[in-house]
Amino acid sequence: HPLRGPKLVPPDFASSKMFAILARSSLEFRADAFNLTHRVTDANPLRDLNAGAAFGQIISTTNNPRLIQFALKLLF
Repeated sequence: HPLRGPKLVPPDFASSKMFAILARSSLEFRADAFNLTHRVTDANPLRDLNAGAAFGQIISTTNNPRLIQFALKLLF
């Protein structure tokens, strides 16, 4: 293939911790991070021959910015 796109490898991370509350209940705390290093991943090069001078150039990105979410879950 004459036009290859860049590799997509955004590092994701997840961690959780369980806390006992009562004899039969617990609370789970969870943190998830997507694209943890906030690395920009370029899109594939333009393959449209009608793009003119932009043909073969990378003009956009494919991944989302860093996203972090937290969750609490009560188990009983």
